[in-house]
Amino acid sequence: MLDDDYFSAFKLKLNNDEFLLLFSVHLPSRTRMDKSQINAHASVVADGIKKATANHNTTKSIIIGDFNMNPFDDGMTLVTGFNAVMCPNIAKKIRRTYLKKDYDFYYNPMWDIMGKSSSNVKGTYYYTNTMESLYWNTFDQVLFSGSLLSDIIINEIKVIDHLGDTSLTTALSNKPNFKVYSDHLPISISYKEEIL
Repeated sequence: MLDDDYFSAFKLKLNNDEFLLLFSVHLPSRTRMDKSQINAHASVVADGIKKATANHNTTKSIIIGDFNMNPFDDGMTLVTGFNAVMCPNIAKKIRRTYLKKDYDFYYNPMWDIMGKSSSNVKGTYYYTNTMESLYWNTFDQVLFSGSLLSDIIINEIKVIDHLGDTSLTTALSNKPNFKVYSDHLPISISYKEEIL
């Protein structure tokens, strides 16, 4: 439907003659840009997504991909960025007005996944070459517009560290096995309705 340098958009038909917009994103790598530059890119991409949803007159959208930001980074939380919140009840308000402009809320369930004690992995990307003591980052995320929250199976959103019997992490450290697979771990979501 639409391709940009940092995102692609797809119009997906639901089984009740409605549709949703699915945006796949891949923002610049943090190895080539600093946080402030990626935050600036986030604002541009978020604005492009805002225009696409307005052109299709819908509030139903999902944004998924490699944001190269954590859920708490400015590009994710700023109203002029993705306006993504950790609380579904806030996202259900659909939008907020800031400086006389409307901005759609997005719910970011990845806050709940970060550092979860019941999981072997604590994020989607492991990195140690910064002054920050994060180590585990959650760069791969999914955001839902507030109008979709009743259609998403929230407790089935997860970081994938196994495909069947195959581990995507190293045996000793549970870090992503980048030499064999990828330096990022994938995520999965479940949607209650059939998507055609």
